[in-house]
Amino acid sequence: MPTPDGKYAIEGDFQSEPPKCLNKTEPLSINDILRKHNGDRLFVPPLHLTLQHLALLECHFAGKEIGLHGYKQSQFPESLRVTARQLPGSFQAKTSIIRDLLAHFNLRCCNTELSFSFGQRVVASIKTDGLFSPASSPNLPRLAYLDLEATKLRRNNSVPIPKSRQPNRPAIRLQLKRRQRLQPAKNFGDPYIVAVLIALAQKQHYQDQAVSTDANRKV
Repeated sequence: MPTPDGKYAIEGDFQSEPPKCLNKTEPLSINDILRKHNGDRLFVPPLHLTLQHLALLECHFAGKEIGLHGYKQSQFPESLRVTARQLPGSFQAKTSIIRDLLAHFNLRCCNTELSFSFGQRVVASIKTDGLFSPASSPNLPRLAYLDLEATKLRRNNSVPIPKSRQPNRPAIRLQLKRRQRLQPAKNFGDPYIVAVLIALAQKQHYQDQAVSTDANRKV
């Protein structure tokens, strides 16, 4: 996003250098994967994850047919239906509709950002369009909402276009090509979704560690 001085802010507060790794790594951990592929440039901001990262993490997306939910429009809050009529298709409308819809099922929006940790240190901020928690654990998000068009905009803004009185056209073309390379071919297979899921799992894990003595508990 443009900053007051006219420049572009890059993704979050991402630490460009990986933290010093411990001598021992847990098998199949992110740390372990990076060590085994230290010749590749894999330590990147979450918005810059690629299909290579998904392959190394053994993650993939699969389509699934979903049957009719059985709810009628009249069963949802009037505020949801009014928003849908007043702001059809806009980012604000979609976000508002999602929040009203999930509130109808007792899931409340608690935040929009998560911490992403690596090597026992926070290295990046994960931005979403809403994190939702049940009433039983209001500070522990269990679900995240992403508007993929907004995610695309954030990804583009994480690759700043240089600005000056005399534009450097080769540098501009290079950054535009980089932006294009980073965009996933299919929205539903956006690697950033995996980064959000990892951050949600980390949040749950650290919360559980604070109240549980079971060292082997898995998320």
